[in-house]
Amino acid sequence: MSQAEQIKILEVSIRSERFVDGKKLLVAGDGAGVGVELVIYENIYMPYLTGAILIQDDNNFYGEIGINGTERLVVRMQTPGAIEEIEKTFVLSTVQKQIKVNDQLSQLLFTLTEDHGYFNELQLINKSYNGTGSEIIQKILEDNTNKSIKPDYHLAPAQGKFRYIVPWQSAYQAIHTVLNYMTTDNFLPYFLFSSITSDNLILTDLESILKRE
Repeated sequence: MSQAEQIKILEVSIRSERFVDGKKLLVAGDGAGVGVELVIYENIYMPYLTGAILIQDDNNFYGEIGINGTERLVVRMQTPGAIEEIEKTFVLSTVQKQIKVNDQLSQLLFTLTEDHGYFNELQLINKSYNGTGSEIIQKILEDNTNKSIKPDYHLAPAQGKFRYIVPWQSAYQAIHTVLNYMTTDNFLPYFLFSSITSDNLILTDLESILKRE
């Protein structure tokens, strides 16, 4: 397990379709002049990350970019001992709080939602899927997201193949229904969640978790 202070933040930037192509607003990293505190949450019950970012604004940052809820916050980082960079993209979903410290300085607190989780709610599915639980989850992800499964379990689910007709649900609502049907031979549940250390979503079960050191 990595400690939060061991993770190296290389860059935090804000991007938007409203900006000129290739342009970004640097919030943290080399050359950035904005103070930042970033918190990212992993939840074993959720297939996407959430979080918050506190920005100390002394350059009218908020007024200049005019946050309207479609901006992306891109975080580039490295975990201890890793060579490759990890990049996670979030949507600045809401302005949770804005505090005026003085005439020049204000603090802005934004709520973050990982991009594929935020846009998941915008599209509903009405489609039939066949296969094992893990196969159906993979097919739903392939059809509706840019994510795929990273299997992290010792044994396949106890249930065999079945058919599931998604009744006008979002992709992650449909996956939640399928997960509720899946168990190990000992009737322990499965989870699909997003991790800060993986581009793909992790599929695991409680039995496999308990067997690990």
